Amino acid sequence: MLSRLEQPGSTPVTIIRACGGPAKSPKWLQLKADISGKTVEAPAVEEASALGAALLAGVATGVYTSYEEAIEAAVKIKATYRPRAEIHQKYKQQHETYKRLVKTLTPVSKELYNIR
Repeated sequence: MLSRLEQPGSTPVTIIRACGGPAKSPKWLQLKADISGKTVEAPAVEEASALGAALLAGVATGVYTSYEEAIEAAVKIKATYRPRAEIHQKYKQQHETYKRLVKTLTPVSKELYNIR
């Protein structure tokens, strides 16, 4: 997904914020940081949808004067995971191999699919 988000001319991704079930696992979050090479943050409130809905309601009812104020007041980071360079390099090399493999096997996959 990062390669799709970071198309030429787009804003580079510098931080990934985890939410939901995976945000509860320090090992999973460190793995994401190591694979992606990006800093991964775990918010104090893991259920982003519920928090987002509450913040929207807070702005709509005047509890907060802006979305920025609501976010500043409610979104707190409980843990930050930074990529370990040597491990990220290994994953990066494996990903390059994977991309070459996909490119090489795509024509064969299409050929197999069309045999019916």
